[in-house]
Amino acid sequence: MIANRLEDLWKDAADDGASTPRGPLAAPTEDEIDELLDAWFQERHKSIEFEMLLRRSRKVIAWLLIHGVDRPETRGRALRFLREIDRYFDSANAEE
Repeated sequence: MIANRLEDLWKDAADDGASTPRGPLAAPTEDEIDELLDAWFQERHKSIEFEMLLRRSRKVIAWLLIHGVDRPETRGRALRFLREIDRYFDSANAEE
């Protein structure tokens, strides 16, 4: 399904050399498409794991703030960190 969409993009690209200084685009091989899709999958997987880790970290820090951070400087650092995590999620959602 995705491979067909990529092939359509390759077919629709200008084949007169106007889109690239090297000349016409060659149709990608199946191996090239597989390599591209594998790279996309790996990158997406890393992004999902990172967001899961941030969400978990946010919950732990919030719990610590509620149940037992006594020193004001530690509390301040924890609150700043929570704001940074929230900013990340706000900016990530704005891009979508």
